[in-house]
Amino acid sequence: MRIESKTVPPISSQQPRGAGTAAPAKPPGGDVVSISSAAAGAAHSADSSNAAVANRIQEIRAQLAGGNYPIDLDRLASHIVDDETLRSSR
Repeated sequence: MRIESKTVPPISSQQPRGAGTAAPAKPPGGDVVSISSAAAGAAHSADSSNAAVANRIQEIRAQLAGGNYPIDLDRLASHIVDDETLRSSR
């Protein structure tokens, strides 16, 4: 493929003939998005819960690093057995 011209002609703002119906007019300055107060509240709630989870993770990491995180070995063993039981039934 060979390109003859090194300049590109400007794009016309007019629609070509037979383009059909025109697209809906956009508001000046671009698209507009708005969210309800319920959605804003949900986003804030999610941010709060994410912060709480991050804080809890930091606490557990500090306890693990210090060697004083309590581990219930009976509960751990029970979960391991439950997991293996589920895997073998598939």
